[in-house]
Amino acid sequence: MICRRTIEDVVDSLRSAAHVKGLELACSIPADLVTHVRGDPCALGQILNNLVGNANQVYRASSVVIRVAGLEETAQNVTMRFEVTDTGAGISAAAQSRIFEEFAKRRVNDRKHWRLRLGLAISRQLVEMMGGNIHVESALGCRLHILVSPAASKAGSRQ
Repeated sequence: MICRRTIEDVVDSLRSAAHVKGLELACSIPADLVTHVRGDPCALGQILNNLVGNANQVYRASSVVIRVAGLEETAQNVTMRFEVTDTGAGISAAAQSRIFEEFAKRRVNDRKHWRLRLGLAISRQLVEMMGGNIHVESALGCRLHILVSPAASKAGSRQ
């Protein structure tokens, strides 16, 4: 998979809907980052789609930025960090501890938040299946940072 293309496709697919809602959407990918890796572009796209969608629907952000950085690179593997940052109202420490958990739907009027939390739980499962981790850094009244760090084999390497 070509990570750069996957990320740009996600941003392109969400850009018009984001614009209608007044959301600025951008991505930042270093030119020298190894982006040809073995992996599932659909899973990565679903993770990023869920995270960006939540920023606008729940946290009422005015902008969302997807940043990608290389964390560790060997001859065969690369670990990247995908950071989704928004300008929303942030999340309390208590809510952060539950944000990626699966849970049962309790009330019909909570359908929107249930669906979005389900997307975050699915994102966590996908990241873990990719051998990575996902966590949130935020506080009420501050930006929300969700960090995803999957491990991947370089496309040219054999394992």
